This record gives sequence, structure tokens and C-alpha cells, in this order.
Amino acid sequence: MKHFHFVAVAAAVAFTFAQSAGAQDAVGSKYWGASIGQSELDDYCDGVAICDGEDIGLAVYGGYNFHENFAAEYGFAYLGETTRTGRALTTSGDRTPEFTQTDDVGSLFGVGVGKINVNERVALFGKAGLHYWNAESTFTSSSGSHVIEDNGIGLLYGVGGQVTLPNDKIKLVLEYQIFKLKDVYKGQTVRIGGSLYGTSGSDADIKQLRVGFLYTF
Repeated sequence: MKHFHFVAVAAAVAFTFAQSAGAQDAVGSKYWGASIGQSELDDYCDGVAICDGEDIGLAVYGGYNFHENFAAEYGFAYLGETTRTGRALTTSGDRTPEFTQTDDVGSLFGVGVGKINVNERVALFGKAGLHYWNAESTFTSSSGSHVIEDNGIGLLYGVGGQVTLPNDKIKLVLEYQIFKLKDVYKGQTVRIGGSLYGTSGSDADIKQLRVGFLYTF
């Protein structure tokens, strides 16, 4: 999470310069937003010498404020690309040639948002809902490559804060979210050159810290 500190500092500066006058979201208003930050695939690099479990993540989304403290939100999040290099056990019990595995994950999500207004400019929020994830894994070695895909539905939750700028339409947003994936690539078969092995499937948490903006209308 080497870039998380930069994102947090940038958001802290925005909160520091927030003014105390203005109005919170009107009931029935809509919004759209975009954010960018850091993604990390939890435990991805455990026991792996050559690995990068972090990448740039982003999200675009829209929402509807049906109450001054509650909203519904939907959107797309790119959860990043990760890579690791190693070996695996084949179906016959031997070791495969060394290969590089590259994983790429995206998510369509829908969440409920609960907000607490700290003052007329600053609000804290929590989010919870579901997301439909799609994952693609590419295995590459000197003797060939193989691609597998998987998808499913998982939980999504997070927390954050937002600051309304003086024009009352644009907000700066900092948020931390966890996307949960279950049984990824379970039961799939991978062939690397002449080596064949199966994937038992695993659960994964992808964590994102993002900073961005939203526009209310």
C-alpha cells in the first residue's frame, strides 16, 4: 500500500480548507462521480518471492439521494492488475516450469450509502452492498500461455468522507472499500506447455483507497 499515504494526505488537505457555510444534499438530488487510488489484493504475495499485489484502481458511479442521510449508488470499479511468478504442482504431482500469473479484475456494484453530516460542508459515510466481479488470469511461461476466466457475486463495504466545495455542486471524496471474491477459479484447469494442473479456488479481498469527486444535480 505504498501509494495510500499520498492519497490520504491529498484528502486531508482538502478537508483542512473546507469552509463552514453551504448546504448538504437535497432529498431527490442525483449525482455522478469518479475516483482513483490504490488497489491491493490481500495475501496475494504471501510466500511468493517475485510478486506485485498492488495496482492503480478507479471507479465511476452514479447515485440518488432519497433522504438527507441515505442514498443508493451503482457503478463500475476497476480493481487492478496483479502479477506473481512461481511454480505449481501438476496433476501428476510434479512441478510445472516457472511461470508468471497475471490477474485482472473488474466489478459492477450496487450499494446503499448512509451519511452523517459533521457540519454543512463535511460528511462521513458508510457503504454496503453487492458487486458482480469478473476476473481473468493469464499464465505465461517459456513454453506457452493459458488464460482462464471466472465471475461471481460478492459483498462490498467501505467508509469515507466528503467535503462540499464553495459552489455547492462538487464534492471531494476520500473512501476505503473492500471487495470480497469467493472461490475464484475453483475447479478450472490450467495447461502450461506440457504441464497440466487444476485450481482449487480461493477467496480474496481486494482493498481500495481512492480519492475523487462527485457532482450533484
